[in-house]
Parts: sequence; C-alpha cells; structure tokens
Amino acid sequence: MMNLKFLKHIFFYIFFWENLLNYYLNLLLLEKGACDLYMHGAIEASDEQVFNSFSSALSQSLQLQNQISMQKSTL
Repeated sequence: MMNLKFLKHIFFYIFFWENLLNYYLNLLLLEKGACDLYMHGAIEASDEQVFNSFSSALSQSLQLQNQISMQKSTL
C-alpha cells in the first residue's frame, strides 16, 4: 500500500509541473502577440526612424520568445 505522504508529493509534483507548463505557454502566447504587433508596425512604418524602432523591438521580442521556448523545452 502506498504511503499517503508519497501520494501527496506525487500530486504536488504533477500539479506544479502542469502549472509551470501553462505559465510558459501563456508567456509564449503573449510574446507572439507582441511580435505580431511589432512586425505590422515595421511593415507599416511611415519613416525610417519608426521602422528602426519597430524592427529593434521585434528583434528583441523574438530573442525573448526563443529564450522562453528553450526554457520550456527543458521541463
């Protein structure tokens, strides 16, 4: 017969892991939305300075998205 304490630890681990996975998925979705906004801002930029601003923000956002994906893949 399994120990009740052991079962509590297993339940906590599964619950924690699922919550952590959902956290990373939510971060990715938010970051993808930001990338979409920055991409359209760069496409529709009225001058070079605006284009450079959106392009820089898009690059940083894509790097952050990559870092989140790498962290999620180590779970």
